[in-house]
Amino acid sequence: MDKQALTKKQLLKRRVLDDIKRFETVLGAETTIEGTFKSNVSSAINGRVLGDCIVKKGFMLGETGYCSGNIVAEFVIIAGTVDGDVLASVKLEILHGAQIRGNIQAPIVAIAEGAVIKGEIKMSQVASVTRFVEKRKR
Repeated sequence: MDKQALTKKQLLKRRVLDDIKRFETVLGAETTIEGTFKSNVSSAINGRVLGDCIVKKGFMLGETGYCSGNIVAEFVIIAGTVDGDVLASVKLEILHGAQIRGNIQAPIVAIAEGAVIKGEIKMSQVASVTRFVEKRKR
């Protein structure tokens, strides 16, 4: 995804999943990593990471996913549970049922109805938090 080719207005309207063609790294639901997970490509975690997740491109923590550390990536989608801070350099989407116990920071934040955040929301640019009701089939 070329973040320079997208205007701020387009980023506000588009969902991150619309732009990520595929996740090149996928961690299954029955897998646990102890330590830092690092990736230079788009990654999806459906299992457990007991440490930080540092991804250069898009990152998704699936519904069954759990991270007990900080998450840092360009584009972040959270559907699972995070015990740590989340930093997205471009956009953060928090889906229905997600739970974050930590602070979140991103220029653009979208929060679905039913998501839970126990922490501060920091936005590095003048923008508003977008709230939405998930209409896509799961």
